[in-house]
Amino acid sequence: MKQSHAPPQVLRHELSRTGLLERLATAMDYQVVALVAPSGYGKTTALAQFARTTPYPVAWLSLREDDADPAVFVQSLCAAVASFDFVSPSGLPPSATLRDLATLLNNLAFSVRLVFDDVQVLGAESGRELSRFIEALTEGHQVLIGSYVDPPLRLARLVARGSALVIGLEELAFSRQESELYLRTRQFQGRPDRAYAHLSGWPVGLALVSSEASLHYQPEHLIADLIETLEPHLSGKLPEAAVMDVWDESLAQQLQLDLLPGWLDTVKRLGLPLAPLGNNRFAPHQLLLHTLLSRLRLVPERFGTLHARMAAVHQEAGDALAALRLHQRAGHFQAALTLARELVNRYTERLEMSLVCRTLQDFSPDQLPVEVQLQWAGALLETGQPEAGAALLERVQAQQDSALLRFYQARLRGSGQNYQAQLDAAEEALRTYPDALSLLRLKAHALLNLEQAEEALQTARYALARCPVPLGVEEAQCLHLCAQCLYGLGRWQEYQRMLERALDAFTALSMPVRTLYLFNDLADLYRKQGRLPEAHDLLERAVRTAREENSAALPMLLETLGETLLDMGDLESGMATLRQALGICDEFGALNLQRRIRLILAEALARADQVAQAEDQLEQAEPLNSGLRPRAEFVRGLIALVQGDAQAALTRFGPLDFQAHHPLALRTVVYRRELHLKLKRVHKLSTAEAAWIQQHPAQHVLRQDAPWVTRTLREVKLQFQPALTTPRATLHLNTLGQLRARVESRPLQIPFAKAGELLVWLALHGPASREQVVDALWDGSREERHIGYFKVVVRRLRLALSEILPDVINPLPFEAGQYALSSDFSVDLDVTRSFSSTDDEAGRLTQRLSLWQGEFLPGLTSEWIQDERRRIQDELTVQILHEAAGVQATHPELAQQAYQLILRLDPLQVPAHHALIRLFHGRADAVAASQAYGAYSRMMRREFAEEPRPYPQVVATLD
Repeated sequence: MKQSHAPPQVLRHELSRTGLLERLATAMDYQVVALVAPSGYGKTTALAQFARTTPYPVAWLSLREDDADPAVFVQSLCAAVASFDFVSPSGLPPSATLRDLATLLNNLAFSVRLVFDDVQVLGAESGRELSRFIEALTEGHQVLIGSYVDPPLRLARLVARGSALVIGLEELAFSRQESELYLRTRQFQGRPDRAYAHLSGWPVGLALVSSEASLHYQPEHLIADLIETLEPHLSGKLPEAAVMDVWDESLAQQLQLDLLPGWLDTVKRLGLPLAPLGNNRFAPHQLLLHTLLSRLRLVPERFGTLHARMAAVHQEAGDALAALRLHQRAGHFQAALTLARELVNRYTERLEMSLVCRTLQDFSPDQLPVEVQLQWAGALLETGQPEAGAALLERVQAQQDSALLRFYQARLRGSGQNYQAQLDAAEEALRTYPDALSLLRLKAHALLNLEQAEEALQTARYALARCPVPLGVEEAQCLHLCAQCLYGLGRWQEYQRMLERALDAFTALSMPVRTLYLFNDLADLYRKQGRLPEAHDLLERAVRTAREENSAALPMLLETLGETLLDMGDLESGMATLRQALGICDEFGALNLQRRIRLILAEALARADQVAQAEDQLEQAEPLNSGLRPRAEFVRGLIALVQGDAQAALTRFGPLDFQAHHPLALRTVVYRRELHLKLKRVHKLSTAEAAWIQQHPAQHVLRQDAPWVTRTLREVKLQFQPALTTPRATLHLNTLGQLRARVESRPLQIPFAKAGELLVWLALHGPASREQVVDALWDGSREERHIGYFKVVVRRLRLALSEILPDVINPLPFEAGQYALSSDFSVDLDVTRSFSSTDDEAGRLTQRLSLWQGEFLPGLTSEWIQDERRRIQDELTVQILHEAAGVQATHPELAQQAYQLILRLDPLQVPAHHALIRLFHGRADAVAASQAYGAYSRMMRREFAEEPRPYPQVVATLD
């Protein structure tokens, strides 16, 4: 191959894009693969790595500006094709057309790969020529494209019909792991995580900050150099676009930016880092915005005017927080303060305290009125920042006294679970402000936490009766508080009804974000009641709403969703959801919630036998408040148990300080009892102790502990314990013919084809890792989308099985790194049942014939299914031939049915033809024997090009 059409040489510090190369290698069924991203995202490097590693012949064509001329482009393409070693100099005439090139390649006995880099330089006419060339290529050949912008091809049509794959900026950017590996290789002296966050995985930026030149040049210089290549008017006015977080020509016109029509297309073709959002809208990289903003600041009047216009657009669109940030950036203090007060009042009324903190984070207390300082102090306390909140309360106390100030001071007194101090402070404040509903609610909370639930309920109901506005926010809050008191009393039906009343009240107040907290409580109730599918569905809907509303409730909802998934036995998805919640806690500043989630995640990791990671989560959860320390000790007890140290586990398990109704109080007692049994420190469990375990309101949570506390659960005769569930339910699976599944007479509603395929695969093969299952069901694919789809399939199948097997704790558990069907139910699979033995040969044959309703999983084409289909058919043929021969003398009609079935399955089965002929001959049925011999003769001549055995020889000889 000529050097000019070979891929570029390996760069000095080039990072192997293993995941991306795997993606390209598995995309062989696509006719076109397009890498589309701005400059510096490694398109050329990735294509070159692919070209150097693929087993197919490759021609490389780096396009130039001249190739916008169709005639020049055709010449360039001819030269690229001529560079293949197998193309003779006379193979292409001087006047060769694109059709001639396609014909030459199509006549090859093998496939080739054609790489076109910098396709953005092609004009519309050259793009049409390339499209015609691609369409003329036959199956097997592949075209790979690198471009800053959507290439001028009929790409949408190719994508729609499944012939093209587009890999964009998100996949081309370095992942966090790739960035850290690359920077370590370059001996980067800074913090890799900060560099990754600053550059969002922009490969060329990472290359620059880790180079020797980083003392003199930064990634911003790369962007500045690109901007300088624009024509002067555009490069001079482009800084005005920095006021837009999303670049859109129509928005630029609305803001009256001094940019000419078509500016955005010009910028895209230049290769500036822009992420496509659809409808010709783009998100500029933060480095690009930073570079342009620094230039726009040089024109202060224009800087202020454009920020004011953009703020007005955001306010009109309902995004007041974005408008506030623009006013602050422009130094419009009075406008920013007015907007901040409006937002703080709105968020406080809606109890969105994290958003209050985000609104005020760029102000200093001196800039704010005292009432806003007080609201900020309360928000800091609510979001787990007590020290900052306390400092702000001291400032406010020097300026005023109010019921709200006393409320937050009493809240602060109760930090660290000092609920008695909180109660004392609330009661003292009520002597001054006896009608303050906030103080009454706080008193009820303190009583509830002191396990005086009855007194708490009386106080909450007193506050509810004094609410001044029916169906107001105060009434909705009091209803929620009453529900929490009823929960503490274990009055579950009343709790649910009161919770639903509170939910209705917040809904009537048009406070959808606040309702999310109640949805979370309701889902948690369902979870504790064992109604896991209902909890799961409710939480998924609530999470969607929280994302849409950017609600601070999102990490809490994800926490409960993660716990629900763990209860359902889906360790992998549960832990992934909890990790997602951890990341979002950072965004909302929910530090206490983040610590609590780390403890839940640590427990899940311990159960998955990932002890080192569990201990890492425990370490990161520090410092813990006194309310979380007992849970951390419980997790350490589990870790000791997993490691086989029963004595250390017993020490860790207590006695731990949990309220009696708390699920961890129940779990601690049960684990301690189990360990006493294990260590033979046994005392007889009293009737009262057994009754307390049996009647505990959170009894369901013991399902996840069942494998560890078997003897204790048997001792107290809890009904969900698998060992006590007799007889086991049986799932009947029919795979020959249409897939059908049932438990007794109840059919299993299989959600979609892959779920049925997974069910059958696990029934046949037993426990397997995710990699093994994905490899089988997706024919060896390692694509992230298939792994993601696999998780959805597992989740939906688990829910479907849970509905039909309600007594099974988790019908599809993930344990010790493997998925399996639970041992708590049995599986009756037709293909294994049909090969079982019986004493009666005729009965056995009848059983086989009745079960055979068609081929194995018809309509599905996975490689494992085709292999299994052939295996089943081969085994069935051997078994039926053997058994039919054994019953032919006594049950000739049954034998005839068996031979005819085999021939329907496989007309080429010569032994079956012979057996059927002999059967008819033995019954003196000359007509049927003649017809059977005729079918056999035609098959031999047509399929094997052989003459059949003579009739006398067939009937006289056994195969």
